[in-house]
Amino acid sequence: MLRGLKAVSFLAMLCNVDARKSSLLTQWQQKKQPVTGEVFFSDNKIYGAGVGGSQSSMDCQKVPENYKQSSTEPRIKVCGTNLKVTLYLWNDCAAGSAKPLEIGSCDSSKPASTCEEFAPGSDGAPLGMQHFLSYQISNCEA
Repeated sequence: MLRGLKAVSFLAMLCNVDARKSSLLTQWQQKKQPVTGEVFFSDNKIYGAGVGGSQSSMDCQKVPENYKQSSTEPRIKVCGTNLKVTLYLWNDCAAGSAKPLEIGSCDSSKPASTCEEFAPGSDGAPLGMQHFLSYQISNCEA
């Protein structure tokens, strides 16, 4: 009887390890998927063809200081249907109690040339958009 319980415990442990490994593998594969599209901060391309697009550009980034000094900046434009920029009020891409702002179409039924743009004061932009401190570029499924 004890031998049977040990076997069941061992199998349960293996299943748990396998499930965690599968979850980590899925997360890794999602991060490694190529993301197509372009991201602009006030007409400066920061992501896309000709700029790079390495994994590090998809990590948490701080909004440059010069964009935080104006009531009309940053103007953020995201082009493509599988790409988004998430803006956060905190420096470390943490949402805290404030809801992050997501910019991007994320609609594969639209043309690949689709662009979505937000700036402080534009329709749909939250009050105080210029106070967002960090951002992250990601694919829409992430």
